Amino acid sequence: MRLEYILLVQPNGGLAVEDIDEISRKAALEVIARTDRLAILANDREACVPLPHCDGFVLGTLFRQGTQSPLTRMPDLMGGEGSSYSVGERLLKGYWGGYIAAWLDGQGEVHILRDPSGAVSAYFRQNKGSIMVSSDLKLLVKCGLLKPSVDWHVVADMLFAHQLGSSATAICGLEQIMPGSETVTIGAAVRKLQLWSPQSFVDSCDPASSEENARELESVVKSTIAAWSSVHSQPLLGVSGGLDSSIVAASLVAAGSRPKCFTLITDDPGGNESEYARLVTDHFRLDLDTCEYRLADVDLDRSVALDVPVPSGKIHEAAYNAVVRRSAQATGARAFFTGVGGDNVFYLTHSARPVVDRYMRYGLSNGLLQTLRDVSRVTGASYGQVTMEALRVYRARSRRWMWRTVPTFLHADVLAQRQGRRFEHPWMSGWHDIPPGKQGHIVKLLRAGNHLEHRDKMLNVPVINPLLSQPVLEMCLRFPTWQSVTGGIDRSIARRAFSNDLPRSILQRREKGGPDGFTVKIIRKQRPAITERLLDGILVSRSILDRRELERTLSNDDVFRPDIAPRIMTLLDAEAWARYWTTLA
Repeated sequence: MRLEYILLVQPNGGLAVEDIDEISRKAALEVIARTDRLAILANDREACVPLPHCDGFVLGTLFRQGTQSPLTRMPDLMGGEGSSYSVGERLLKGYWGGYIAAWLDGQGEVHILRDPSGAVSAYFRQNKGSIMVSSDLKLLVKCGLLKPSVDWHVVADMLFAHQLGSSATAICGLEQIMPGSETVTIGAAVRKLQLWSPQSFVDSCDPASSEENARELESVVKSTIAAWSSVHSQPLLGVSGGLDSSIVAASLVAAGSRPKCFTLITDDPGGNESEYARLVTDHFRLDLDTCEYRLADVDLDRSVALDVPVPSGKIHEAAYNAVVRRSAQATGARAFFTGVGGDNVFYLTHSARPVVDRYMRYGLSNGLLQTLRDVSRVTGASYGQVTMEALRVYRARSRRWMWRTVPTFLHADVLAQRQGRRFEHPWMSGWHDIPPGKQGHIVKLLRAGNHLEHRDKMLNVPVINPLLSQPVLEMCLRFPTWQSVTGGIDRSIARRAFSNDLPRSILQRREKGGPDGFTVKIIRKQRPAITERLLDGILVSRSILDRRELERTLSNDDVFRPDIAPRIMTLLDAEAWARYWTTLA
């Protein structure tokens, strides 16, 4: 089942038993751990592991580095390494998985750590000296621990700095603990420590060869997925026919698992990948169910991020979520595995940044010329065009990274208030010495993490995104960016790592379809309703969206442009999210 929990902390002690029992009853969660200062309510007793020698617990799935069996008890965290390491640092250095950890120290401080993969949601609230953390916004509301009120300033921020995760949420008084970070509180004071950062794994030493890195990547990916497979039997796997989900399929089979598979198609040729998905499942002798995106599964009144304190979804994703739920129920699956994040962690790039990275490491060299040729082949640009772009990136390397914002359809007042403001993330701070390509790699990881935040909380089985697990993240961050385009192919190390496992036609694929045709179909079929909803909606009334610009676009064929239709899906979902939470406020 999908992990649901509420963590309650009273730093000075005195958690009332009757209060905990009342919250347990309202949330329909079991009290699985309780001390005088800390209580955990959850729907899975086995997901809780006590921390030794401190008042605390790990909640979720935890593995020791180099092992494939989940821990049911913790060894002595204080042994083995020097005393300078904190509990949180020891967890991050010696363990991995999908978890949050909470403990209290001898100074009365409360520590809450979220693992770097972000596999378990962690929404944080402090109120009158009490601390509460939960996997679900609705659980806090249901138990009377939070009265929801929309923060419209944050809503505008999220539509402007699209796909940039933040500790701020669009529900007043509620924060999000960011992946790899530790929130520490004492009294009313709160401080945030970024204990895990991608920058720590960007290797400045001379890299191993592509062949060596590929062998190591194969080993780490397969062992990581074998670990997840040992926890979750009867997996369901989404297969797109692309590289990333195919790697997950290969690794599950190598671990002895036989996942049930499905693929989604649209009724236009560009969205039908079933031929490639079938190549993968036939290769591994797996069952494949071909499903269609259905208009009936898209409800303009229901956000895909409804249960999340962040309007971060796209309305058309409801059709995908519905297929996953139906497939999980039909197959009796106990977990849903995906290849999500593969493009990001394996660094799929069509930029000249790898050329710059290699120049900054080795200067002018034969290797630099080879990388220039590789980037030219990947992008289709001429040598001269790649060189000019590399020069531009190199000259701009000392400037602070500016998150690519999306002003489309936002009100002039919203844009004016954010003009010149830098939108950043803790992973982006102090990275002036990080090569431009690795900066781009980290940004891609940020986008993947943001996508995970609007996970479908109506799905009653856990979602496993194994390619975003901590061991895989750390290894891929060490690889130099120019090896990701070796031979003029994208994600070169990953392709080489699984060259003996996958059909050649999958390894050689360079283009992949998607649901773009389905988004256009939604607009064609429901254009009047979409127009009314956006023009007369809350986001327009709050002067977040520009009504005139929306009206102009929705009345002509610009609405079907590939840069506009996905934006309309985002705005529709944000409107549905805003209407729901405004009603409850």
